[in-house]
Amino acid sequence: MLPIFTAIKERLNSVSAKFNAAGFPAVKHVDLDKGQYLQPELHEIFPLPAVFYSSTVDWSTTPGNVQKGTAIIETVIVLQSSASAAYGSSTLQEAEKVLAYHSQVHKYLQGLKGVCFTSLKRLRSGDVPVAAGFYAYATTYQCEVTDSSTHLLSDYVEETMDDVVVTRKPLEPYAPKEETGFIVDDVG
Repeated sequence: MLPIFTAIKERLNSVSAKFNAAGFPAVKHVDLDKGQYLQPELHEIFPLPAVFYSSTVDWSTTPGNVQKGTAIIETVIVLQSSASAAYGSSTLQEAEKVLAYHSQVHKYLQGLKGVCFTSLKRLRSGDVPVAAGFYAYATTYQCEVTDSSTHLLSDYVEETMDDVVVTRKPLEPYAPKEETGFIVDDVG
């Protein structure tokens, strides 16, 4: 959902000074989750630390064509790991730093709410197996959402889509057009 994605981006951008004051680098990249951290060689390079977003919503329609739903939001925080961590030998100090960073991001997202969604509430969190050189940590939030844009469309649509009648017109027979100039013969 765009309003939630936008709110997360704006929140993380607005607290960048707080990250720095706490001794952490600010989030530099917020994007839709397309698996960039799972196969980085298939995607554009993204700056780190990064937060990737995905969502699903189970909708129901109320009287007046307002839709309400329960949204499941997943954020994946991706950090650079040291060379030693990439081979499974991370130090206790680096592990503590990574976990503290996840807590810092969560602190700014837990309770975030907007005009069309209630407060984000954490459901679960945990490590994500990723390519060497990265740490990834996923946190899943839940909130209730409202979308009133469906009733706004009723001003433009006289009938719901289920009542639309489609009539088919037969296609005209194919007649190749004469072209002037060079003719390319497909030899294959």
